[in-house]
Amino acid sequence: VVNDNKKGGKQSPKVYTGHWAGSPSWLCATPILVISPFLANLFHIKRYICMVYCATQDSSARAIGCERFLKDMASDWQVETLRITVFPSDLNNVSPSKLWDEHIGELEPEVYIQPDNINQRNASHRNGDIYLVKTRNQIEWRYILPLTVTSNENNLPVWTDLELELPAFLEFSKEFLHNKSIFSVDRLAFGAVLMRPAKELHITYEHLAGLLPQIDFGDVAEFNYLINRRRRSSVVEDLQINRLSRWATVSLERNSSTLDPIVDGESNRIERLFASRVELDINTVPVNGYRLPSDLLAKLFEELVEMGKQIAQQGDIS
Repeated sequence: VVNDNKKGGKQSPKVYTGHWAGSPSWLCATPILVISPFLANLFHIKRYICMVYCATQDSSARAIGCERFLKDMASDWQVETLRITVFPSDLNNVSPSKLWDEHIGELEPEVYIQPDNINQRNASHRNGDIYLVKTRNQIEWRYILPLTVTSNENNLPVWTDLELELPAFLEFSKEFLHNKSIFSVDRLAFGAVLMRPAKELHITYEHLAGLLPQIDFGDVAEFNYLINRRRRSSVVEDLQINRLSRWATVSLERNSSTLDPIVDGESNRIERLFASRVELDINTVPVNGYRLPSDLLAKLFEELVEMGKQIAQQGDIS
């Protein structure tokens, strides 16, 4: 909480951090060094207080501490997969080759025709691979990012940050939804697989504990938590939206080779790493005989993406 006092004609900021001052925004902006079990618990309490407080503030009223806190929460996640899925009323009018040419252009795809009328084509695109998949009742674009090894301070393999990839994928998806061949749509979905690598398993639990404060991670050996919290759409009247999120921890293995002068050759070492993972499936609830308004598809998809981002930032919220 900053109070500006005039001193010598200049504004001199005075920072108060020793009292509540009406809101916990100062707490959200204050780092806590986690060096003991007590401080680790305090860290989780802080995250929970900030998430509850920040969720109640609109963007115009939100304090700077909340903005910084929510931004840090979002930047924790890296992207493995982004997805848009549509369920057209009539798939006979949808040509995968035409869609590919219209939205990807000159990139020559690898094409796979599989049993049960599954048609898939893919190619390298931007920082990863783009897939167009048509099944007997749906068509979807999947954007998959590779896991890369970098020289970051923790020496961890990484995917691309969510905030770097999501805006471009959103614009791509909105352009796709304006395609005339899919003007009649029964259902719409946004999907994502987000990861956060860590060197030790307990770090993944600490990360998830901040997002799932209702879960006791004290004696957890394996973790897999699936929940669907429906919410009413603000874009399409009387439309219900499924907000599925599956939270888990996963194990990764990294094989590294180094020159070994003793054996006059290379020695291989397998390093076990971990990651917290959330899979999002934000989709419209099916209603028999109902068609989504074609002029609202792009705006509706934006709403699905925002709901997914909110879960990634704030955790399992109702």
